Amino acid sequence: MSEVVSYELRENIGVILVNNPPVNALAQVVRQGILNAVNTAQEDASEAIVLACEGRTFFAVRT
Repeated sequence: MSEVVSYELRENIGVILVNNPPVNALAQVVRQGILNAVNTAQEDASEAIVLACEGRTFFAVRT
């Protein structure tokens, strides 16, 4: 996984955690990290996936 996205399997639940301060911007590295984590969750046969962010914001996106 990338440094800004981590993945952990907890009791058959895949937990994807984004840590891209200050606002968890949805940059290319974050999107790729999430994709990699979802692929890992599929390989782990997780029953569900939780997507969470560190800090006070969920995601910030600029258009």
